[in-house]
Amino acid sequence: MQDLAAGVSALLMGFVLFVYLWVVKNSGSTADAKAVNQASYRWRARTFWAALTLAPVLTAATLLPWPHDVSAQEGHVVQVHATAKQWFWELSTQQAKVGDTVVFHVRAADVNHGFALYDENQRLVAQIQAMPGVVNSVRHHFTKPGTYKILCLEYCGVAHHGMVADFTVAAAQ
Repeated sequence: MQDLAAGVSALLMGFVLFVYLWVVKNSGSTADAKAVNQASYRWRARTFWAALTLAPVLTAATLLPWPHDVSAQEGHVVQVHATAKQWFWELSTQQAKVGDTVVFHVRAADVNHGFALYDENQRLVAQIQAMPGVVNSVRHHFTKPGTYKILCLEYCGVAHHGMVADFTVAAAQ
């Protein structure tokens, strides 16, 4: 679905660019355009080409490193199946090692829950929605040892506040 959205966005951006260039090319031929100061046209053209040149660079700089891409150099991959139930987390394993990439496959057994992974400083490092009948996956590459907390971010009932699980990351040996 994301590939389709990216493709449609690229086509629409290309179409807008084509229309813009067509208007710029044909704008100098009308009587109204000749009356306008040519310096403003040069300034607009320079601004357009500068923006067109900088846009891919700025886009790439703000997207890298792409948070959803896990390269082969990230070490061992651990698969964790996490099931949210009122009001606890059921995890297939609760430990990994520094250098591991953990793929959390998250689902809910009853109602919607929010899967949130917090480090020891209570900073959110990964999150995803847990829904009945759907398995969502989120990856995180662990670079620091410690005990990480898994909390529910979606109010799921009376004991929502107690829906906590620990995930331990041991130092690499």
